[in-house]
Amino acid sequence: MIDLSVARMLHLDYEFQLEKAIQTGKVSRVTSSKIHVSHHQCELGLWLDRFGLDRYQHFPEMASLYEHHKRFHSFADQAIRSIKKGDSADAGKVYSELKEESRELIYLMTLMEYRLLHEQNLTSLLKNPMRILRRVFG
Repeated sequence: MIDLSVARMLHLDYEFQLEKAIQTGKVSRVTSSKIHVSHHQCELGLWLDRFGLDRYQHFPEMASLYEHHKRFHSFADQAIRSIKKGDSADAGKVYSELKEESRELIYLMTLMEYRLLHEQNLTSLLKNPMRILRRVFG
């Protein structure tokens, strides 16, 4: 379960870096190396390719997660190109579409995590949320 939580956080970090670039209208070299990558090269993509696809292929959400992740990166590429052209209005518009894909990614990963809890007979953790937080954050 923890690897799904980490995957979700990796995705949120990517999105945060992109949002910061859109807000400032600048993509630094360091930020660009983190966010101007394909859906196979970002941290979530690496996780999917190395572990996620194989480990969670039995979840019906996995195929959808993979497709939404590709679309997310398509929007991210468009937003970065717009930022580099100085077109902040277009970057903002594309970012709105990207946020929809992001919400779906987060929802799918959360749903998979919930299914995993059921598979592992850990639903008792849901009755006491503090126990699950202690398991995740130690």
